[in-house]
Amino acid sequence: MRHSLLLPAAVLAGALGIGCGEQSGVTNPDPVGSHPYDGTLSNATEIQRFEDFLVISQAQADPPLVALVGVGLEEFPDFCAGAAPQELSNFLIITHPSKQGGTSAHVQIKNNELSALVWQVDVGTGADICQLEPLAVGTVKVMLNDNEGEFFETAPGANAFFYQFVGTVTDQETGQRYHLKGKFQIVVLPDGTPKFLPVPFLSLRPIGG
Repeated sequence: MRHSLLLPAAVLAGALGIGCGEQSGVTNPDPVGSHPYDGTLSNATEIQRFEDFLVISQAQADPPLVALVGVGLEEFPDFCAGAAPQELSNFLIITHPSKQGGTSAHVQIKNNELSALVWQVDVGTGADICQLEPLAVGTVKVMLNDNEGEFFETAPGANAFFYQFVGTVTDQETGQRYHLKGKFQIVVLPDGTPKFLPVPFLSLRPIGG
């Protein structure tokens, strides 16, 4: 069973977007523990640790900006053609019985660094980043936490989903370096209704000068 994650294809101001199609996972999970659940994290039913790809695309209209995380510049054309990304992140999935019945999965994803590509374009106008040269390239560190479901699912309660990335990118033409930061949070209610919280942001700030 593969647990890869490509965040949704909706193009929303300040939210998530992807323009190159879904990929398949590259690594299988390796369960390392199974214990009776007593309501504590240490006695979770199953703990899975494995590596797999993580692709995050965040876009905004004002100022126009798109960041693609988890895909390097050299592999970007292949990614747009449907190839799976090669960079991997560390996944931790803890699955346990829920007090409301059924099971609940807590997902955390960490990595030392992932490639980041940045465009100064509003994808809401129909622009396709796969047809455009990135403005800047670099790396970021990512932290992702999915509190109550496995990748936006609710099982059975509301699900708080959060990620942030922070790093440095460099303009390919001028050599100007930038701080790149992104953050996103959403709550999915038990009936599946998404509630976007007022915390999403994406920023590209010059370093020095």
